[in-house]
Amino acid sequence: MGPIRVNGLLHAAAALEGPRATLDAGVRDRHVLVVGAGVIGLLSALLAVRHGAASVSVAEPSAQRRAVAGPSASTPWTMLTAAPG
Repeated sequence: MGPIRVNGLLHAAAALEGPRATLDAGVRDRHVLVVGAGVIGLLSALLAVRHGAASVSVAEPSAQRRAVAGPSASTPWTMLTAAPG
């Protein structure tokens, strides 16, 4: 599942609480921005929500992906328009 993005969550956790930190340490009570609303981006957003992020925003330049990813009553994040390039 997108090891680069999940590694980003783990690196944030380790930077805040050391090498034995759990995944939630990097996002708990923090505002999280996920760039890209593809499968890996949405899974990363769900992980951030699941692990206690204060808020999650997903930025995506593709109107088609934004339409699929949200917003709706069932999406726990804010969808942002990202400028391509």
